[in-house]
Amino acid sequence: RLTPADWFQDTRHLAFTLDPPAAHAPGDVLHVLPENSAAEVDRLLSLLPPSIRSSADSPMTVSTSASVEPLIRPTHAWPSPTTLRSLLLTSADLGYTGVTVDTLHALSAHVDLSHPQGPLQYSKLRSLGSAEGSRLCRSYLTSEKRTISDVLYDFTSVSFPSVSALLGALRPMRAREFSIASCEEDGRVELCVAVKEGTTKLGREYIGGCSRYFTGMEPGAGGGVER
Repeated sequence: RLTPADWFQDTRHLAFTLDPPAAHAPGDVLHVLPENSAAEVDRLLSLLPPSIRSSADSPMTVSTSASVEPLIRPTHAWPSPTTLRSLLLTSADLGYTGVTVDTLHALSAHVDLSHPQGPLQYSKLRSLGSAEGSRLCRSYLTSEKRTISDVLYDFTSVSFPSVSALLGALRPMRAREFSIASCEEDGRVELCVAVKEGTTKLGREYIGGCSRYFTGMEPGAGGGVER
């Protein structure tokens, strides 16, 4: 950390050693592909039906099903073959904040009405996903900076019938770009990064997906980076 612990902005100095080394010049950027934490993945898996959760470590092939309409339009294809746990750790953007009114409306179709909170949560999702509830939806999603994971944690009665349906609610992880803050030196690349975190008006603490990844890194850890 570059800034004092009591300073309002947490700024981190990060150094990566590229293997193989890659030349860089002023103006170049480093592409960082963050990963989700194992704890976050375990928490999400705990919400899934036993039929899906029990096969989290089984090899699978991801294919696009014409019968499953994605709730969030993917920006690129999912890796395959893989396992569900691996996919959630390295390839799914669990910190995605682009959830929309339409997403909430579509999620209501997956509510298990036999769940103790099912009828109430179904009603809330339908209300938030309606034209009349758009203002409240913006407050719930945008003002409170909720991610797709936050929404699934709030509405625990949502029960996806298949892995395809689950992936339809998630977005593949995309690389983040950061300006390189160092001169070329033996494959070493340095970044100065401001951690994106804060507290919403209603007191919810939040942190950006890549910021969470950076602050959780240990010295010597490998990472997904590309010049």
